[in-house]
Amino acid sequence: MVLKAWFLSTFFVFFMPGVPFAYHALDGLFFAVGFLLSLQIQELTAGLPSVPGLGLRVAFAVFLALSLIPHATYRWQAWNATIAPMDQYGYPPAIAPAAEVATIQWLRQNAGPDDLVLATYDAGPWLATAPV
Repeated sequence: MVLKAWFLSTFFVFFMPGVPFAYHALDGLFFAVGFLLSLQIQELTAGLPSVPGLGLRVAFAVFLALSLIPHATYRWQAWNATIAPMDQYGYPPAIAPAAEVATIQWLRQNAGPDDLVLATYDAGPWLATAPV
């Protein structure tokens, strides 16, 4: 019952208007989903005694391996993309918006060290450290 309440309350907090940083409510959601999934698997194996244990374990292992491939690939590409300003596909890294990368590239080409650059509060520290 606690897991189901955790699962439902996460979505309630995420979609509640006015909650600051509501997307952080989703940070631990995969724990609740994993626990609920393991309980469902236990109920499935208890309700179907005719299913061989080894075959079911192999099927779940294959499913888990196929599910982890996209996750691992994304992490690998995100790690490699933070080293260069543009990754191999021409997209900016995960930590910098596309407009910020384009602005820094434009400043490197068209601005000098003595030029004044007006920037927003969020982008100012990143533009101040860009070698021009």
